[in-house]
Amino acid sequence: MLGGAGMARPLDKREKAIVKAEKNKVETYLGTTFTVYDPVLIKIQVVNGQNFVVKILVDNEEYIHVKMNVPFEYTGKEGGEPASLIYVHTGKTFDDKL
Repeated sequence: MLGGAGMARPLDKREKAIVKAEKNKVETYLGTTFTVYDPVLIKIQVVNGQNFVVKILVDNEEYIHVKMNVPFEYTGKEGGEPASLIYVHTGKTFDDKL
């Protein structure tokens, strides 16, 4: 869940793979490239698919918050249902709430 009710938690293997597979969309959205891109915490909201809100380490002490919609039919492969980027918030720290 999102909002005050859901607690951020570490990503499982599947979630981490999805977030990493969508890295290019985040880089394109921001017009930059990341040498570090390590998803560390996630909140999930079940909607038509799932909304992932993810805290991602992108530099020494810099984090970004990314929200994306991941369809239930997501395969990560061409021809499958793609994830949709909803927003990216930059300039975050580890202590900033998701």
